[in-house]
Amino acid sequence: MINHLYWITAACFAIVMLIIMIHEWRRYKTMNQLDRSFFLMISLTLLNCLPEIVTGLCYSQVISNEAVLAGASQVARVLSLANFFFWLYFTLQYVKFKEPYFTILLVLDGLFVLTGVILVSMRVFNPPLFESIDGLSLVDTFRESTVLFQDTLYILLACYAVIKVIQHRKPRNRHNPRRWAVCIASLVALIFSPLQMMFPGAPFTSISLATSALTLYIYVVSYEREELQQSKELFLKNMSHEIRTTLNSVYGFSQLLCLPEGTWTDEERNSYAMHIQNSYNMLDMLLNDLMVSTRYDTHQYSVNIASVDVTSVVRDAVEAVNVCKPASVEVSLSSQLPDGFTIQSDGRRIRQIVQNLLTNSCQFISTGKILMDLRQNNHIVEISVAASIPYTQGHTYYTSIVKSLSDHRHGLGMRLRISQKMAKLLDGRVYRDIQYTDGIKYMFELNA
Repeated sequence: MINHLYWITAACFAIVMLIIMIHEWRRYKTMNQLDRSFFLMISLTLLNCLPEIVTGLCYSQVISNEAVLAGASQVARVLSLANFFFWLYFTLQYVKFKEPYFTILLVLDGLFVLTGVILVSMRVFNPPLFESIDGLSLVDTFRESTVLFQDTLYILLACYAVIKVIQHRKPRNRHNPRRWAVCIASLVALIFSPLQMMFPGAPFTSISLATSALTLYIYVVSYEREELQQSKELFLKNMSHEIRTTLNSVYGFSQLLCLPEGTWTDEERNSYAMHIQNSYNMLDMLLNDLMVSTRYDTHQYSVNIASVDVTSVVRDAVEAVNVCKPASVEVSLSSQLPDGFTIQSDGRRIRQIVQNLLTNSCQFISTGKILMDLRQNNHIVEISVAASIPYTQGHTYYTSIVKSLSDHRHGLGMRLRISQKMAKLLDGRVYRDIQYTDGIKYMFELNA
């Protein structure tokens, strides 16, 4: 009766793995590397269950053939090693295990898989080599070494996940299901490991890896993809703010060009037309970001590195904002950079960041000055945007401004977050200068 229970249990897990694999196959073309490694892990878990079913049928005398039993046992042993390899690969990637330890662990486990394949092959062509000596054969010794290595890794990953949870003091990170899922999945597999040694005929190896994979899959479905959906919604909100800002610039300059003949000189008209063209290029870049993100589900922004005249790019951003800003706000620009000073970066992204910081500053003040300054400090280009606010308005007003940094209703915190992300892509950073006491000051730093 117990032997029947073994193969029935393995069959049930095989059915569950098959259902998950079919469900995941629909997303295979859009999967990233981590998702594909999970798909391979599920596939090998399914394959690992199949010889375990055959072994259980042989033990329960449904199949009476010693050759089938021996063959199924050896295939199950090799598949369990390969299955653990992909489980380890996925789990280490999942918790973002540090290099070079990531590679070392995978290489060691890969050697175990290779050794297992060699031993199975040698057993077919040289059976005497595997005869028991003092009750212990070469296969038994290798099996014990493999179990000890795998159990050590289970404990290591469980402890690593717990340590990472403890290190993050914020409540939100402390309850992060990503790390708890890895901890539980490792401990589940560890519990089944000694049971397999006690009952060699039972399919505890495949059950342990299948249960562990199910633990991770439940997290992926219930939490990870929900988080991905929230990330997509936030990305679309970000893009709407970006596109709206750029369209306002195009609209403003086109309105200027529609004024009666003689209002502007030919030089001014050409300048406005150039600003419209630059705004169009920015809009094209943003729409391309949106299309790539929608198609590949990456939510990443592209960067095109080229030689950039920083002063010229910042001046274009200032003139674009001047069209949309309130009349009571004055924007002034001073540059201490030498004429023709260039860096290797993405001019459109720099303009996007500066434009966002200026737009934010315009929303912070209803009247006053926005002072921009460009300078080089060693190998760093510093772009500062300072919105001066009369201190007579009181400390409460300063407090409300600081709180508005996280206010997404009017795009204040949203633009700042976009700017910080863009700066990071350009190997720079955006932050608020807390030592500035006359209002709000943003700093944008780039490597020269």
